[in-house]
Amino acid sequence: MDDSDQVFRLHRIYAAANAVTELDLSKIPAKEIRGNCVMGFIQDFAGTMSPSEMANAAHSLIQNIASLKDHLRSWASENGQPKTEIDNTFDASAALKIIQDFFDNDKHSGTSRSGGHSRQGPRLSDVGRTLRMTTEPRKGARMVLTLGGGGVPVVTGSGTSKVIITSEVLDSSGNNIGDFYDLAVEALKAWEESARKFGILSPSISHDVSD
Repeated sequence: MDDSDQVFRLHRIYAAANAVTELDLSKIPAKEIRGNCVMGFIQDFAGTMSPSEMANAAHSLIQNIASLKDHLRSWASENGQPKTEIDNTFDASAALKIIQDFFDNDKHSGTSRSGGHSRQGPRLSDVGRTLRMTTEPRKGARMVLTLGGGGVPVVTGSGTSKVIITSEVLDSSGNNIGDFYDLAVEALKAWEESARKFGILSPSISHDVSD
């Protein structure tokens, strides 16, 4: 197992991350509603994706992130590098533990009695698509969403916008402990950092899906 295998697997994660992110809002127009005397629009940002397709995209990202751990450990063993670096990265990352728990729960059809690696028994609430707008970090910055021709979303202002597939992450008691998309981004960055320490991934290569 050489470096190129691991880089390819990271690029698979990047592809899975891209699949839950849409930057071109023109691809997700609002749905037109017409009545006898009324015309309007409804925008839930689902676009043409069904609930099962959105859930599948989320679980593809989960699987790709979670499966990288064993591959990195195998690479380290074959190349005379300490596997403890991989284990330490995993142990220090709450996001990686939660993503691994999602993967294990899906594979074994149920949450672990011990609460899994995170000890929180995490689960996804309803997976869906939502618009995320992030203003520039300066005083007075703001963003506005309107609907243009054909119901196409138009965002104006200072910042970035994207549609993401995400979900609330709930613990075993039903408490909200995070956002799936944010946790996936954090977990991906943790594995990127480990790959850089091993020299597998160039410092110039990253996939900042949080922008």
